[in-house]
Amino acid sequence: MKAYQPLIEKYSRQATYYDRRWNLRWGEATLRAAVAAVPWNELDRVLDVGCGTG
Repeated sequence: MKAYQPLIEKYSRQATYYDRRWNLRWGEATLRAAVAAVPWNELDRVLDVGCGTG
């Protein structure tokens, strides 16, 4: 067994529920904090590229 195999197995088990669990606990709060931290104007846009678990 490779030294990193336990890590692969751990993340593989978590992948099935990670997004749902994260969003329930921190999703909305994280989004609100990020939006509040930026000095937006009416022409600003957000491009979400390569974020999330896939």
